[in-house]
Amino acid sequence: MARFQALKFWVFAGGALAILLVLASVWLVRAGRHEELPPVAAGIAFGAASSHPNPEFTQRLRTRFPVGSNVAALSDELGHEGFTVDAAHGKANIKSGKGWPCLEILEVDWKSDARNRIASLDGYYYSACL
Repeated sequence: MARFQALKFWVFAGGALAILLVLASVWLVRAGRHEELPPVAAGIAFGAASSHPNPEFTQRLRTRFPVGSNVAALSDELGHEGFTVDAAHGKANIKSGKGWPCLEILEVDWKSDARNRIASLDGYYYSACL
């Protein structure tokens, strides 16, 4: 009888742990995700994801933040639009999308000169599905 009780406890505990892991995974996927694209990317038809810069997104970024602009203005504006900014590495990204388990990921990469001005700027579009 004691063995049956122990087995019943471990089956229940394992099931509860599995449910918690699934709920935590769903929460992590949804956390930090935005339902809509940020204003800097609004209206762009991204098409297929690529490891190469997205031409339309890159052009939009370069029009809004031309080469020679202050990097602080770029990182501040991207932060206000919901991007996670890593200014030390010249990167910012945002996850968006309505269709779980798929996400759209926008990434902005830049290089700065000695005066902290934008020397190069590219925008990328990635799509990820679990």
